[in-house]
Amino acid sequence: MALLDDLICELANSESGIGFIYDALDHVSRDLQLSDAILILETAETGLQIFRDRRKKLAEDSIPGGILEAPIGLHTEPPGAGDQIEPLLVKLCSVAIELDRAKHDASHDSLTGLLNRRSFDILLDQHCSQSTRYGWQFALVLVDVDDFKDINDSLGHIAGDGVLKTIGAALSSTLRSGDSAARVGGDEFALVLANATFQGALQAVARLKDTIALANVGVSVSTGVALAPEEGDSPEAIFKIADERLYKEKEDQSIERN
Repeated sequence: MALLDDLICELANSESGIGFIYDALDHVSRDLQLSDAILILETAETGLQIFRDRRKKLAEDSIPGGILEAPIGLHTEPPGAGDQIEPLLVKLCSVAIELDRAKHDASHDSLTGLLNRRSFDILLDQHCSQSTRYGWQFALVLVDVDDFKDINDSLGHIAGDGVLKTIGAALSSTLRSGDSAARVGGDEFALVLANATFQGALQAVARLKDTIALANVGVSVSTGVALAPEEGDSPEAIFKIADERLYKEKEDQSIERN
């Protein structure tokens, strides 16, 4: 039927799986003249997910008998109006969720959930381009776990992975809206802080170090901060400055310990 053909075309051209699902529900509601439509999906990776036409709020009684007790599939008002298209709609929307998950996995580090190096390089290039064109200021913060090799050697890689997850969680908690965090190497991380001053970046670094200390995982980090466009207007330039400051901090800390 024409409706299903349209939905297949929409999925092929959609940039967002979740966006496609809501658009599909709107499309179905219009074509079938529904007063309401709720789609319930469940996958092993994402668990139970519930979507409602026009993104209306969900309540326990949105479906007679209780929304959490309702079976997987399309629930419409009037009831049964979408039975003919339900099987394919569920399949299309399940594919849409899988596509979103695949995109996320391709752009994020599997251990920490942060952006991966490839995504970080793209992000930094975009920020530098905007900074050069519009004068938008941002800070790059590089973070390196101190003596991480010793942790892996003495406690094993499982313990090391636990430390990296903790650092990743600490970085995520530092973020404001518009900021981004990435794992750019084995024990190396980066923050891109939008509209940040140098002092604001240093405050974010202080919060990060406090959060790591409170996590009590027995590690410290060294950091390097660089500001764009004042100190550099290309990814290479801004990264080089932050990297030099990171290793200067490492050297200073080593001297203090000795």
